[in-house]
Amino acid sequence: TPKAHAKDVDATTSITVVLDDNIRTVQVDKAIILKRHDNTSAVAGMTTYSKATRTLTFKPALPLMPNTKYTVRLPMSAFTYEYQFSFETQKSKPLLLYVQLADRPEQRRRFTFVAEENPYNHLRTALAARLGLDLARIDRIQCSMGGVGAGSSQHAMIMEDFDVLELNDGDIIHVHAGTA
Repeated sequence: TPKAHAKDVDATTSITVVLDDNIRTVQVDKAIILKRHDNTSAVAGMTTYSKATRTLTFKPALPLMPNTKYTVRLPMSAFTYEYQFSFETQKSKPLLLYVQLADRPEQRRRFTFVAEENPYNHLRTALAARLGLDLARIDRIQCSMGGVGAGSSQHAMIMEDFDVLELNDGDIIHVHAGTA
C-alpha cells in the first residue's frame, strides 16, 4: 500500500509491501526507497520488517507533500530483483488561519490557505498579499499553535527550509515585518 498509480493518497500514509515467498533474505535498512518524483533525494523515514507476515513498512519522518507524485523503489541491492511503482498524494485541504502583524495583534484577520509546492514561499507570498506588505519586508513568520482562544499557545517558528508546514485550522500566524 498504496497501490501502484494510486491517486489521492493520504499524506500521512506508510508504505507497506508484502513480500513474495521466494524472497529469502531482506536488507531492511535498504529495502524501500521513497522519492518525490522530481527529486533525487530519498524521503527520510524508518523501515521495519515483520518476519511473521513478511511485511516491510516504511514510515516517512514527516507527512508527504500534498498533490505530489512519489516513486517507491525496492532496489536489487536489497532483493533478488528490482521493483518500483508510483502514487500521488491528495491535494491539501483549505485551512482557516488567523494572521496578524506581530506588533499589531488587534488587527488580526481571517485567512484561508491551501498549501502547494514550496509551501513556505507560497505562505509567505499569500501573507504579504493579505496584509498588504511588500514581500521583502517579511523578516520571519511565527505560528501560535492551538489558535484563537487556546489557553496556552505553543509558539513555533515557521522556517524557510521546511517542506511541510504543520498548520491546523484556527492557528494564528504572526508576521514579523521590517522596514525594507
